[in-house]
Amino acid sequence: MTWVITMAHVYDNWERLVRATLRMEDLRITGEKTPSEVSSISSSLSSPSFNSRTASSSFKFSKTAASPVQFSSLYLSSFLLAAAGRAFEYAEILEATDRLSESNLIKRGRSGDLFRGRLRDKSNVVVKKIDLSSSVEKQERLVTELGVLGKVSHNRLVPLLGYCLQNKNNDDRFLVYKYMPYKDLSSFRGLESDGNDSSQSLDFVRRMKIAIGAAEGLCYLHHECVPPLAHRDIQASSILLDDRSEVRLGSLSDVCAQKWETESHKHMVSKFLRLPLRSDQGPSGSPEAAWEDDVYCFGKILLELVTGKLGMSASSSDAAMKEWLEQTLPLISIYEKELLPIIIDPSLIIDEDLLEEVWAVAIVARSCLNPRPSRRPLMRYVLKALENPHEVLREPIDSLLIRVE
Repeated sequence: MTWVITMAHVYDNWERLVRATLRMEDLRITGEKTPSEVSSISSSLSSPSFNSRTASSSFKFSKTAASPVQFSSLYLSSFLLAAAGRAFEYAEILEATDRLSESNLIKRGRSGDLFRGRLRDKSNVVVKKIDLSSSVEKQERLVTELGVLGKVSHNRLVPLLGYCLQNKNNDDRFLVYKYMPYKDLSSFRGLESDGNDSSQSLDFVRRMKIAIGAAEGLCYLHHECVPPLAHRDIQASSILLDDRSEVRLGSLSDVCAQKWETESHKHMVSKFLRLPLRSDQGPSGSPEAAWEDDVYCFGKILLELVTGKLGMSASSSDAAMKEWLEQTLPLISIYEKELLPIIIDPSLIIDEDLLEEVWAVAIVARSCLNPRPSRRPLMRYVLKALENPHEVLREPIDSLLIRVE
């Protein structure tokens, strides 16, 4: 009986601590906002159409299994939304996208449909439409993306300009992003054989710039965020390129806290960050999100950059990807490079020095693609290897924590 009372007391103290911490953060963010901005966000939260589905009257830790959608913890923090950018009116969204016309449709994605848009100040944007009535999963993804982009900021993440959560006409909600004029890495398909302009523009220097930029973004999520975050959707289509061809990681609706020492600890951290607690499997077959899954997917990106087969990770079936990896990886060896020309993009075979750099990147890719998750390197060491490719060949492999079987 005493133990039960003590545990209840500890739990109550923990909940109070988290409440106080969240309140302190709200007050901090409030100090950076004008009264009109705070009023605008608060009004959007109090509208019936916004609250009717899942908002609750108080923020509480669930003592049972996590529900599929945890809207209430996010909705109750108006200042968290204020940190996620500007609150757009529904009329502005319709005006910017020509009433969501098919001519402005970029693509239909798992988390929502993407449209080109142009705001009244003439700036170009991308608008994601999320139909909350279509699936619980899309509701969860909306919460995740708002939570992540409202809490973290880095020049390697796609900029979120704002959102539209006031819409009395239907269940559509919207996120507004900065427009990426060079789209994403999957746009450069077929560059190994056709000799077109995009092939010529993506030389090895630009490919390395893209690889290092994506690695920096993942390093931030894995090693600088508290708690550490896993991206969970690294592929060519989630690596966006801005007007200076700088990498911005997109597809952030799958981000979640990485695995922790205990289930209860992980649950508390996920609630503290206001991210949904997920349990589905990652690419490595682990029961929850982990950095190893991101590293594996990043290895596929590196291999695409080396071979020129960009977009394989975004467009191929699992069977086709598995077959491609089984054919390609045995030709990459730390001990010899004679087989490398068989798999690499012919445009990269220019001179011996360049070939050595390509060889080093291929070795890093193979290390990331190790079938044993525990043998994959941390992203901080992957970044170090990409920034110093010649060291991969000259230094002992273990010194860079790059392990190749």
